[in-house]
Amino acid sequence: MEIELLPHQYEFMERDADKRLALVTGVGCGKTMVAAMWLLQQAQDGQNSIVSAQNYSALHKVVFSELQRQARRFNIDYNYNKQEKVMTFSNGAIIYGASSEAYDSVLGLTNISNYLADEAAYSCEQLRNNCEERCRGVDLKGRIIKARYRYTTT
Repeated sequence: MEIELLPHQYEFMERDADKRLALVTGVGCGKTMVAAMWLLQQAQDGQNSIVSAQNYSALHKVVFSELQRQARRFNIDYNYNKQEKVMTFSNGAIIYGASSEAYDSVLGLTNISNYLADEAAYSCEQLRNNCEERCRGVDLKGRIIKARYRYTTT
């Protein structure tokens, strides 16, 4: 399936060389959509990720809803545990959800390659620090890759 992206969305998807990358645009510019596409791409490449939002309501209603919408769009098989805010894939990749309401919930997670903060300006610093510290840049096959941090915000 071919998808036409706006220039800022295309750049967000393609700039793999950057360890940190922020997408700062107005409301309704497709930040969460392209962030979900990026996370799914990483999962398909066998990388585990953490995605965060300012609270659990936003995490479920906005972020994981968009992840599921994009997974269906691209025919990606997944399971979503609403209670745990965890999305798993047939290749073993996992996307873990986290929020500012429980910023220590990611402690103990290992084999995380990527961190994406949706609406990062509204999340607490401790959450972002904890999530970034989990990233060790290892994929599911044990290959060392560069950990990447992505942020969206208005």
